[in-house]
Amino acid sequence: GHTLPQTGEWDEALKQFLIADKIHHDWATSNGVDINEDWHYAHNLDLLAATYLGLGDYENALANWSKSMMSDARAIQKVIGLALATDQLTIAQDTLDQIEGMGPQYKNFVSFLRSEEAFYSSNTMPSQFPATPFAQLLKKTYQKTGTEEGLSAEYQQFFGAKFRSGGFDGWSNGFVELMRAKNIARELGLSSLESSLTELEDKARTGQL
Repeated sequence: GHTLPQTGEWDEALKQFLIADKIHHDWATSNGVDINEDWHYAHNLDLLAATYLGLGDYENALANWSKSMMSDARAIQKVIGLALATDQLTIAQDTLDQIEGMGPQYKNFVSFLRSEEAFYSSNTMPSQFPATPFAQLLKKTYQKTGTEEGLSAEYQQFFGAKFRSGGFDGWSNGFVELMRAKNIARELGLSSLESSLTELEDKARTGQL
């Protein structure tokens, strides 16, 4: 399952991670163990969700990351991040409310995602880079390179290196980040950046990296 997505064999990877998920559930049931207390369960769900994401099945990706939000903080970021990247604002808003309602210790953790949600929820066309994490990163890179083409080249290099690193554990985060960056690029009218990120996403999905 870790290696198959890197050659574009997502369907076979999905079969392997579903087998792993069943093994884990069977083991927990037979031993009377709370499955959420085992870190490996959240890890397997992360890879299973990322595989659904690689197949373009956003509903199942969200569903599987949602299962481990209480035991894996990374899953919180991915649920909200993917919901924002695919314009599912109700899911993003409900999840943000749910996490913030768990206690003040989560407020700072989700604040940067809340700013992104507020950006998408507003019906005002932005005249400049909004105060969201990805938009501010885009702004800094844009100021450094001076052109949209330079900005696209920087992000092609950044995400290309992330996907080529060979660690599938990082792919799930990379996919969500790329999709969020692409969505903000579209909102800001940065068509060259959006196009280059779409091309990179297609290459990652088809095992061309």
